[in-house]
Amino acid sequence: IAIILEFFAALITFQQSFTRDWILESSFVIKDFRDRID
Repeated sequence: IAIILEFFAALITFQQSFTRDWILESSFVIKDFRDRID
């Protein structure tokens, strides 16, 4: 059971860091896109 919990904890941590990176990437892209429109 402990192994499964550790696996889930690692998965959640990975997903959070991945999502945070994705949001940062998206905001940079959107900002760049807006700068080009202006």
